[in-house]
Amino acid sequence: MKTLYEEIRTYYLPWIVAAAAVAVILWQQHTAMSLIERINTSYLERLTSVSEALEQVNTTLRTEGYTLPPLGGGGDSNVRASR
Repeated sequence: MKTLYEEIRTYYLPWIVAAAAVAVILWQQHTAMSLIERINTSYLERLTSVSEALEQVNTTLRTEGYTLPPLGGGGDSNVRASR
């Protein structure tokens, strides 16, 4: 007959260790996903603010009579805004 210690060590301890390992993996995954969501939210907020600022610059330039070349056009690196 096995002692209580042998029974716990042989039958229950591996299950306890496996459950702890699964719990740690799930916790790490949850933490990583939360961090990714926060980074994405921050990135989208900054992207929105930059987009709004560029739209304001474009509106200001248009009201002052400046014209800008299209973004994808030409390979000329010395193109500047003209009046």
